[in-house]
Amino acid sequence: MRIRVKARSRLWAVKDPRSGVECNGDEGNPPTESQPEARGWSSPGADHGAGAGEDTGQSAAAHHRGRAPHRRWLPPHRPLIAVGLLALGIAAPAWAGHGSTTTSATPLPHGTSASLTATCPHGSHATGGGFATASGYDPQTGEGAQTFNQVSGPAGRHAWRATSASLPGSSDTTLSATVRCARDRLGDVVVSTEHGELQPGQATTLRARCGPTRRLVGGGYVVTPVYTPGPPSSGPRLMVLESHRSGKRDWLVTGVNLKLSSTDVYAGTLEVRALCATGSGPVKAVSTAVPLSYDTRASAQAQCPPGFHTLSGGFALGPISADDSGHLLFLAGFVDASTPVGSSAWRVSALGRPWGNPANGSGTLTSLAYCERS
Repeated sequence: MRIRVKARSRLWAVKDPRSGVECNGDEGNPPTESQPEARGWSSPGADHGAGAGEDTGQSAAAHHRGRAPHRRWLPPHRPLIAVGLLALGIAAPAWAGHGSTTTSATPLPHGTSASLTATCPHGSHATGGGFATASGYDPQTGEGAQTFNQVSGPAGRHAWRATSASLPGSSDTTLSATVRCARDRLGDVVVSTEHGELQPGQATTLRARCGPTRRLVGGGYVVTPVYTPGPPSSGPRLMVLESHRSGKRDWLVTGVNLKLSSTDVYAGTLEVRALCATGSGPVKAVSTAVPLSYDTRASAQAQCPPGFHTLSGGFALGPISADDSGHLLFLAGFVDASTPVGSSAWRVSALGRPWGNPANGSGTLTSLAYCERS
């Protein structure tokens, strides 16, 4: 699958090398203040090197290439949570320094989708969160679940929501949502969002920005509507390729609405959400990258230095670059875990898929941890 960067297009066209189907992006206008000027593609590791201080680098991907994004602030209230009642259990929070972790879990049978929410304890707010499936598919053994995650983001100020689908013919598994929390007496948090609509065969990068008086502590993404495996299947196959910090104030997400067959006709909306806090100290970014190629499985874990704890974390599938013909190349993959490990590490796991035409069919999976001194 290829993405062509058109001269004035604000959306990229994605071409499937198998079917030859191509959907061109809409023509756009020059960047405005709400549409920052697009930048060149680079490796995620260039912005989030291990042992780096506060993240000041540019993104691993270009700015949003679509219609002018809509920005709004979610109101500072505790959300109503219904799906969480289906959870198998809720892990009791254990405060570590200034952070605690709460995890919820629910069954995810093959051929179905599931959603759930993990909620911070009373008197605390979310700084980040993630998701994980209990047993990801391993091509070497032929065992495990092939899952497709489309929601991993804050649900208001106090919770984290996750939604994943398990593909037909796969194994039954368990989906968990995890939220990292900080006490309210140390500050508060609001949620900043931006979103864009993607037709089948289009891709985009979005940024949600924190205001100048707040510090970015974490972020995530929400796809609507979500993909339902069926049969028959419905909803967009909108895959998130990266979700991480970009500079001091922006959370960045890149997504592609895959068009793998004539049945992929559903448009989807991708929303990026940033958690913007007061009372938070400087954030230290650390990262770990491992090789990932077609039909292989890989995991990466980023570890905060001694004396630090995780506020949040993110992931990136790479490379994301452009060739001499102006086609965007990317490594597709099912990311089935992006989650905190204890109070000071972040783990990411993925299965490489052959849809993005990266060079030599291989690339990298990067785990990113954002750490604060305890």
